Amino acid sequence: MKLEKIEEPTVLPVPLQSIKEYLKVLDDEQDEQIELMAWSYLQHAENITNLTLKGVTTYKVTLNSLRKLSFPKNPLISVEKVEYQDIGGDLQLLNEGKYNVDNTTVPGTIEFLQVPPSTHVEVTFKAGYETLPKEVELWLKVKVLEEFDKTPEAECSKHIDSMLNSLRIIPV
Repeated sequence: MKLEKIEEPTVLPVPLQSIKEYLKVLDDEQDEQIELMAWSYLQHAENITNLTLKGVTTYKVTLNSLRKLSFPKNPLISVEKVEYQDIGGDLQLLNEGKYNVDNTTVPGTIEFLQVPPSTHVEVTFKAGYETLPKEVELWLKVKVLEEFDKTPEAECSKHIDSMLNSLRIIPV
């Protein structure tokens, strides 16, 4: 299975102003630094949880023909298209009636009702959050604060990282 990011958000899922208020930063001089820290911590959180936390992202997963697939990025919002490679090597759209998608569970799944006649199948899908879970937003603000303000008073308790553990998805 090969996973490729097709399109990702360019705007933080937590407003920069909200992070700055948490940090008690009034000017705009450090906006770029704060934003870079936020993006970096969101990537770290994605690695820990196996969730898409930077916002709604479009992915393409390439796989061998299967009966059922658990999506590698979650929460699953939608499947945009399923294509398979025909005998001539061209990609053909697989009719939506030939597979079922479950985006009500995490991880989301797709089950092929008729196995595509190919060993090369591409599934383009969207995953992520329109609104970041509150515990992730708080975790992000605390982590940026720890990095931003290196004074002993700013050091937060180590249990803050455990907030992400409850969201962790174990890939199947």
